[in-house]
Amino acid sequence: PPSPTPPPTPPPTSPSPLPSPSPQYSLTAAVGLNGYTTITFDASADLAFKKGVAVLGGVALSSVEVLFVTDEIPARRRTLLQAARVNVNFTISFEELSRATSTVVALDAAVAGGGLQMQLVTEGLTALTDITLLQVPSVTLRSLPPSPPAVPRASPVQSPQSAPLALNRSMSILVSVCALVVSVACSLSLRRRARRGRLVECVEAPPLPIVV
Repeated sequence: PPSPTPPPTPPPTSPSPLPSPSPQYSLTAAVGLNGYTTITFDASADLAFKKGVAVLGGVALSSVEVLFVTDEIPARRRTLLQAARVNVNFTISFEELSRATSTVVALDAAVAGGGLQMQLVTEGLTALTDITLLQVPSVTLRSLPPSPPAVPRASPVQSPQSAPLALNRSMSILVSVCALVVSVACSLSLRRRARRGRLVECVEAPPLPIVV
């Protein structure tokens, strides 16, 4: 009969990719954007701002986050001569400290030289008339997650052959202790008997004769 066909060889499995390291450093800064309010600085303006910062900082868009946006002057207190302005606080995440410090230098130069304003207008903030650095970019170390608890070590399991050996050793120790106790008890008993015999001899001895 013909030999059976061997099963097909399964294709080699590719190794799973290693997880990317988590960001450890944060760059925090704040800028004032003239020409916008908290109402006009909507989701599209938020996205355009993050794109402009990511381009000038040379970082990924996902690493830029707008923390909060506030009005410089509330609308009910703003006069006709006062321009609208919002203060935008944002942060950028980094894996390496060197990248974070180089981005600080790049953002400082971009704000001072007008490069950040031009990039933000290009990304879609067309109502932007001026930009002011409110908080100098600073880098901080993020708190790392706590280490996992140590796994307790399992106590060694005695093999069936070592169990009788341990039992025999325990019995030998117990017999030795019992023998020592019996020996001490016998010694004390003999001493007590010897003392009683001496007392009896002293009592039964005849009185000595009295010579006149």
